[in-house]
Amino acid sequence: MATAHPIFGSALSVLNSARVTTSQPISNGVGCFMVTQKTTETALVSQNDEIEYSVEMTDTFGGEANYAWVKRRSFRASRALSDLALVRRAKMLMGITGISCRRLDMGDAIALYPCGSCTVVFISAIY
Repeated sequence: MATAHPIFGSALSVLNSARVTTSQPISNGVGCFMVTQKTTETALVSQNDEIEYSVEMTDTFGGEANYAWVKRRSFRASRALSDLALVRRAKMLMGITGISCRRLDMGDAIALYPCGSCTVVFISAIY
């Protein structure tokens, strides 16, 4: 059985439920913390903790997206998917696997500028 991370909790997918043990200090009334009480909480996490991602590739003009032509794809993946795995999957869908890219992280989206090509790939989550 997989367990949830004590800090990230629901960000990681687990199969059923996870037990997270935390320690809480107990005051002795004078302001000093003497004893530690252990509590156990059960965190329920959805088995289908997935999100849909949109990938679009277009040409550029002067370094900016031009949208004279667009190639769009979408896929579903776990919320716990790393950025590296996300970029690899998007590059595979766009057919640019093995081509080095300049990566620009824009917070909620990632832009890839393939070297030697006047194109850009945008990767964003569909909420």
